[in-house]
Amino acid sequence: MAKPGTAVTMQPRSIPSPAVPYDKSMFYLNVSPNITGNTVDYAMNIRVVPYRIINNVIETYEAGAYHEAVGQLAEKSQTDAALGRSLTKLLDVVQTLLTDRAA
Repeated sequence: MAKPGTAVTMQPRSIPSPAVPYDKSMFYLNVSPNITGNTVDYAMNIRVVPYRIINNVIETYEAGAYHEAVGQLAEKSQTDAALGRSLTKLLDVVQTLLTDRAA
């Protein structure tokens, strides 16, 4: 496991080119807060598994799965615009869900 605050990226393994490609991705996502003093930052772990649907059957391609871990999301978001937009949307959606459920 990587030390907190470091990014670890494992590139996806090559996926064979079958007649029906693995054109979708399912993901397992974990976002955790890191509280230091009066600031909150986040760390993210995501595991992505390619899959396809053939005749209404879902087939996953585990050999093509990959993992990415990113710590210090707020800091990295300042220099990675795509990460910043995605993090903002994700946190807004989760907060909306929690607020709506509490109502």
